[in-house]
Amino acid sequence: MLLVRVRWLFRTCVSSILSSLNLTPAKL
Repeated sequence: MLLVRVRWLFRTCVSSILSSLNLTPAKL
C-alpha cells in the first residue's frame, strides 16, 4: 500500500533528523 510506504518514509526521515540533532546539538 502507498500509505504504509509513506508512513515508513516519514518515520525514517524523522528518526534520521532526530539522530542528527542528537549528534549535533551545538547547531541548535
